[in-house]
Amino acid sequence: MRRLFILTLSVFFFISLSAEDTIRIASYNIQWFTDNTTPERETRLKKVIADLGADVIALQEINDKAALRQVFPEQEWMLMIDDTSGDRQDLALAVSKRLKLNNGSADIQAEDEHFLFPLPGDRYAFPKRRDVLYATITTPEGFEFVIMNVHLLSRTQGRHATNPRRVAAAKKLLQKIEADFDDQHVIILGDWNDTADDQALNILETGNPNARARREEEKGEFLVNLTEPLWAEDMVTHGAKYKNGSIQLVKVGARKKNWDNRNNDTNTGSILFDQLLVSQSLYQHYYQDSMGIFAIPEAIVGTSSKMNGTQGTRASDHLPVYADFIISGGDGSDSLADQTVIISALLPNPDGSDMGNEKIKIKNMSDQSIVLNNYLLRDRAGNDFTLNGSLDAHQERIFTIPDRSMPLNNGGDDVYLFNNGNQIDYFSYDASEVKSGYWINR
Repeated sequence: MRRLFILTLSVFFFISLSAEDTIRIASYNIQWFTDNTTPERETRLKKVIADLGADVIALQEINDKAALRQVFPEQEWMLMIDDTSGDRQDLALAVSKRLKLNNGSADIQAEDEHFLFPLPGDRYAFPKRRDVLYATITTPEGFEFVIMNVHLLSRTQGRHATNPRRVAAAKKLLQKIEADFDDQHVIILGDWNDTADDQALNILETGNPNARARREEEKGEFLVNLTEPLWAEDMVTHGAKYKNGSIQLVKVGARKKNWDNRNNDTNTGSILFDQLLVSQSLYQHYYQDSMGIFAIPEAIVGTSSKMNGTQGTRASDHLPVYADFIISGGDGSDSLADQTVIISALLPNPDGSDMGNEKIKIKNMSDQSIVLNNYLLRDRAGNDFTLNGSLDAHQERIFTIPDRSMPLNNGGDDVYLFNNGNQIDYFSYDASEVKSGYWINR
């Protein structure tokens, strides 16, 4: 399936784009992590963090900064955490020193001004200091975005019993983002203790405080949940198993089990709680299909840590999730076209003969007209098709592929979009998605 391929796509992505062009953002719940961790756990965590290759990591369930410094070297990382709270489930941010954290390059002791809902706040929706830690990150190119780290109330006391508190948190987040972060590049990520189908997440995706739980894979109107396609394929971040030398990311029936038990307190088992949502403006910089679950054996083998602080040998009971973003200078306006022209759909198997009848839809996501003379499409085999003309704001246009120029294989293919020689979009499909006369939509 296409999503399983995506887990390795980032290898190609970072080869084709330099580090200055991209940024990787991740979320990782490091289960009950303290500074008295076992040597085995520390070694595995260092391996996971190094291989993950993220520039910014939102962290949950951290005891204090001393714990983090065991696996995030001071010469490489800035840390942001409330180091005086005394809570063993603190939120934290780890930021690469090639970036700026709140306009600086040093650790930050998180105080009230670093939380969206500072103490005493609403402890019903946000227990203790888990109210939403946020910061502004700036790349060397001057691209700025806001990261919000969440860890909503767990289902420990019963899913149905605790659902109203997660819904209350989602409504407050929605109000805050609308009021204070309008039109900013925002990513909100962490351990939601709910899935993309549950009410709390649907409130944030739709922007509707009265949204209900619903099974769907639609692009959110308010925030876009990049993790949603993974959940549609029963992929899990909590409760994944290591068996016969590999990590089993797919738990068949996980999504259905969560949905069927939405109105009771049944433990739904392996699940995808770790998710990334982005604002519409930041979505324009998202490298399509780069969303993934980071799974190497060191992330999941070993014994579990305990709530009482007893440290096991396993890195965590969660797997990290990550996404890649294409970064331009400043606010991105100097390369607006590069960030807003996308491949929106493909027709690789038209009714009748394929030759000369295959089609591709190109869409302008921006608010201004874009000339396409410097754009071209390229398939997996290296065949090119040059675009022409222009696209009005938010216009979608169909291009018919001439015979023998860039055939769209019915057995699956990869199509890349370039502007002035720079890759700006990517669309992949496999044979299972190809049907005669049907478009494959993004």
